[in-house]
Amino acid sequence: MEKAEINEWFNKKEKIEADNEYKGYFKGKNLIYIQVESLENFVINKKINSKEITPNLNRLLKNSIYFDNYHEQTHNGISSDGDFIINTSMYPVRRGSTFLDIQIIPTILYQRYSKIRILYSRNTFR
Repeated sequence: MEKAEINEWFNKKEKIEADNEYKGYFKGKNLIYIQVESLENFVINKKINSKEITPNLNRLLKNSIYFDNYHEQTHNGISSDGDFIINTSMYPVRRGSTFLDIQIIPTILYQRYSKIRILYSRNTFR
């Protein structure tokens, strides 16, 4: 498909935004969005010899919404597929690496809110 055809498909697609307990939850609040590569869930809130493995994350989680029930959906792209999934809420291609020039969450947030700072490990966002 050509890029114009893809854009047309997304524009025509019905948006289903069902109300749920999180709708409007962050309105008027600060949002800290943390995405970490190669961090396994089992180390969160765990200790070794009475010392926390992830003390800073554990402190943040006390006043956070934390999603720990997820299944890896990456394929050949691994890191880029993970970035794609978390920033678009879409699945990657089954073969090869998924990379599209599309609007992703950090870019949308940056465009909507004037008081936002976007930092990204590969210096893609500023």
